[in-house]
Amino acid sequence: MLSLFDKILKNREVRELFSPNDNILLALSGGPDSIFLLHFLLYIKERFGISISIAHFNHDLRGEESERDVSFVKEVAGRYGVPFIYEKKSVKNFAEENSLSIEEAARILRYNFLIFAAKKYNCNKIALAHTLDDLIETFFLKIVRGTGIFALEGIPISRIENGVNLIRPLLNTSKESILNYLQKYSIDYVVDSTNFSVEYTRNYIRHNIIPHFLKLNPNFYYTLHGLISEIKELNSYFSFEIDSLLDKLIVYRNHDFFKINLKFLLSLSPFLRGYVFKRVFEEFAGIFKDIYRAHIDTLLSIIETTGEKDYFLPNNINFKKTYDWIFLYRGNISLFKKYPSFCFYLAESEEIHLKDLGVYVRISSSYDRESFDIIYKLPYNNFKDIVIRNRRPGDRIGTKKLKKIFIDLKIPRYLRDKIPLIALKDQVLFIIGITTASNNSKEGMEIGVKFERGGILWNELWRRFLFQKRK
Repeated sequence: MLSLFDKILKNREVRELFSPNDNILLALSGGPDSIFLLHFLLYIKERFGISISIAHFNHDLRGEESERDVSFVKEVAGRYGVPFIYEKKSVKNFAEENSLSIEEAARILRYNFLIFAAKKYNCNKIALAHTLDDLIETFFLKIVRGTGIFALEGIPISRIENGVNLIRPLLNTSKESILNYLQKYSIDYVVDSTNFSVEYTRNYIRHNIIPHFLKLNPNFYYTLHGLISEIKELNSYFSFEIDSLLDKLIVYRNHDFFKINLKFLLSLSPFLRGYVFKRVFEEFAGIFKDIYRAHIDTLLSIIETTGEKDYFLPNNINFKKTYDWIFLYRGNISLFKKYPSFCFYLAESEEIHLKDLGVYVRISSSYDRESFDIIYKLPYNNFKDIVIRNRRPGDRIGTKKLKKIFIDLKIPRYLRDKIPLIALKDQVLFIIGITTASNNSKEGMEIGVKFERGGILWNELWRRFLFQKRK
């Protein structure tokens, strides 16, 4: 009959967690799961050619009991000749200082210590003793707190965090089988008394929810594990498909700014749209406290509305929806700031260069007409009082308000102050790059305009209108 260790090793995913010359840091609390994992690692040490160190983090939450755990783990490490690394920090103080729950604060401090210790002692992997029971509890925990279907795959058997590989060899092993093994071989461990306190959500699920399912189906753990495995496979398939969609969806990205193709996003089915956008947001925002599913759901509902909309999220994250684009950004982005007023008189011997907007304007002559992108013809020969400026309250072209023209053409608000106009005193004649003059008349002066490719207005506005005119 195979030993429990050999049964665990029959799983290909578990075997692939280990490579020759691995230096593994074991997170050893002293509880039954981590003690069992220590014995498992000792069992495979020679077979896989690995080295083992032990790390213990004291949360300073249980007084004498915490100190007892430290002494026990230190004695175990000495008994098996395994290097021992230790740290103590007040989880309670950290939680209060950062407005965190005790559970979240403990997790942050513990993982920070483990990753620091792994790097300090050149360990390439950290072994964690999460079991099948933990996987099932996490499934229920995510349902209670709210999550999407793909997040229900729960705890990964392996993942990289800050350059260190976190591995969980016991993720397919039940706690019951572990306790039976420890009892059979009279292996000592310590018990954390807080594991029985139902004031913690995970413990409440463990002691008050899951037992009811086990009464209905004694094999419930393995039945649910099968469902989680299917979700994992489905997620793996979708992730591959989504990656190809993200390349089409995100037209520009850096650490603080994403530009997203709204029309392409809306062309997807509602389910796929929601899943894809969540992936985009996760990539941009990372793991942030105070960002919840309700925020994402609000953004998804805004995406389906008409017009423009701004939405502000915690952690200085901003969402802006325009007619064609979605922007995710942090802080103050110059593209969205109100542009200062400008007004330049057009003289025959001068060229107006609006460098930050990417446009040259000057009077045209017959010999250089081909050097311009657009020629605006005026119905008169006098350039006196012709100005290049941006919009002002109440501006019109003829009888139509400029604001109404911008809305009809779906020009986003953040661009409207940046668009140069050709005006005669207070009368707007042309919107540069958008409206064109009638060239039927052979008389009159001409104003030539040249656009800088790649500039803000070229990328966001002018390219779109010029291409439409040429079709």
